[in-house]
Amino acid sequence: MIKATHRFLVLSAVFLALFFSSEAVLAQRCDADYEQIITFRSPDMGSYSVWDTVFGDEDKHELFQSALQLEDGDVLALGLRYARAGKDAQEGVQKEQQIPAELILAQVRPNGRVRWRQFHRIEGLISVVKLLAVEDGYLVLGNRRQAQNGKPVIWMGLFDSLGGLKSQSDISGAAGDLAYDITPWRRLNAKGQPYLSYLVAALAPDTPSSARLYTLNSKRQVASRQDFVTGRENRILSLYPLEDEEAVLASGYDYEDERKSGWILRLNKDGGIDWQQLYPRGAGAEVVKVKPYKKDYLIAVGTAAPAVDGGKQAGWVMLLRADNGELIWQRYFTGALEFLGRDVLISPDGLISVLLDGVLPEDNEDESLQEHVRLVTLNPRGVMFSADSYFNGEGTDAIGLLEGVRGQRIIIGATDMVHTIEDASMAAKAPEGVGAGTPDSTQAEAAVKVLRSRDGWLAAAVPTDAYDDPCVKQYPVVK
Repeated sequence: MIKATHRFLVLSAVFLALFFSSEAVLAQRCDADYEQIITFRSPDMGSYSVWDTVFGDEDKHELFQSALQLEDGDVLALGLRYARAGKDAQEGVQKEQQIPAELILAQVRPNGRVRWRQFHRIEGLISVVKLLAVEDGYLVLGNRRQAQNGKPVIWMGLFDSLGGLKSQSDISGAAGDLAYDITPWRRLNAKGQPYLSYLVAALAPDTPSSARLYTLNSKRQVASRQDFVTGRENRILSLYPLEDEEAVLASGYDYEDERKSGWILRLNKDGGIDWQQLYPRGAGAEVVKVKPYKKDYLIAVGTAAPAVDGGKQAGWVMLLRADNGELIWQRYFTGALEFLGRDVLISPDGLISVLLDGVLPEDNEDESLQEHVRLVTLNPRGVMFSADSYFNGEGTDAIGLLEGVRGQRIIIGATDMVHTIEDASMAAKAPEGVGAGTPDSTQAEAAVKVLRSRDGWLAAAVPTDAYDDPCVKQYPVVK
């Protein structure tokens, strides 16, 4: 079953509260508070989405992991379909609990309807990581398990414009490794001529496990490998190229007392480390995405855990100097749910869109709470303009954020759905006029089967409003 739905325009209670508050005054200030903790109120209703798509079948679980915006306005989504034995396929990367059965490629129209879909059974597939557009088609990075020894290996598949599999291969020498990200990396050779390579972030199977960085040539063959051995467990979670042939890495680092710390590294054009910084927060922290901002800065997104017992995890955003990683300002987002930082988009006029995944606390006893996604809009000085809420089904999971062709902010992830299926054979046996809730309703209730499944989910949030920064000449300044 594939469903495309449209919603009526509804302004969230959070946005209305902000609109009539002092935020309008703060937005005109040309200095920035170094740190703020922002507590969300539980929203009464969801925010408007231009379109959304729920993709799935009742007897399977699906999720979308990555997506591309195509020139014609369509979105090409990469995902997984897996058996109902487990719910969180991506946890298989760490916990090895569930091996998905099929890779999904689906092209979605600008109205949310699916144009075409393809399913591929890849031997031993564990997870899919990212979808890239390349000259000869679409490249998928993933992880699979080798049949001969059961070890994971990094896998790449090349697909055509209609989702057909053209070729596939394992990364040479990557047995035991698990991939986390890939990015094109354009540099200049000794003659000043541009050439294309790729960076692949992986987790090595050492004890303790450590980050590994592969450089692939234009033919996607291994050119070099770099290990980050620190004596403690560490991992590279995402990569992003910079304009000056350099790259920035979002990472996590574990201390001896098992606390996690955010860890960001900037690589020069030769692959060496220009600088690295640890960002410890509370009982633990992790940076999952870092992207360039206004050339001289970086925006980093992640999650921080409080140092006090009973506190909830908070979404975490930082503005940093690009030349040394110095912190300019940071914001924490918390509420009745735990909020996990997932991704960030930068609009051409400098507004910052932060994707937060709201999940129920483990000890939650409030049945009125529902998991949902928050899309927060900040100005260059970290003033929050809006915090829109997106609901679907019984709950949602946000994985990534994609800029749409018309500036729409497309949420990539999954949603928990309830499917009611009528068993025709049992319904035929139910006495006429007998319905659920009546004394003789046993057969009628048996005729209706309720299934819960996780389905792939895309939702196109409205673009950010046009923004004319009143402080562009002073930007950014911290008091």
